Amino acid sequence: MPTSENYIDRFETPQEFIRSEVLANRGTRSPVTKEFMITCAGWKAKEGEQPGKMTKAQLWDMLYQQYGDKVYTMFPVGVNSGAFQRKFGITHYEVKKLAAAGVIAVTGEYAFRAYGKNLHAKVFSAFDYFRLTPTEVRQALAELKQRRESKTPPTTKKDRR
Repeated sequence: MPTSENYIDRFETPQEFIRSEVLANRGTRSPVTKEFMITCAGWKAKEGEQPGKMTKAQLWDMLYQQYGDKVYTMFPVGVNSGAFQRKFGITHYEVKKLAAAGVIAVTGEYAFRAYGKNLHAKVFSAFDYFRLTPTEVRQALAELKQRRESKTPPTTKKDRR
């Protein structure tokens, strides 16, 4: 049985998780900066309004008033592969297969440093993380395996000549 000790499991809904990630202040490693929020919104400052002096929470509230639920898909915030692996008991390769098949959506990527290099990893939809059940994931993987096996004919040494 897969263990579910993920940071994202502290949240009840994907909306709560996305809001928390957007408002997170991690310095240069923040997934969304205040300047990015301002440019994403395409704001033209009204008389007496200075978006640069507002907090990220105030900007979020203004964005939500302006765009409604669409604001949850505006930013490249999501769940990393490890969270999917722990929740569903699958491998990174299987997460990539699910993403390639469209079962889970790729919402962006995050940068990290490892092996003396700056690397990037994909992040996947928080909505898919909350929506999917382990049974649905197993069924999707079984269907993908079945499709792959039916498309590739068996090859033998005689067939290669």
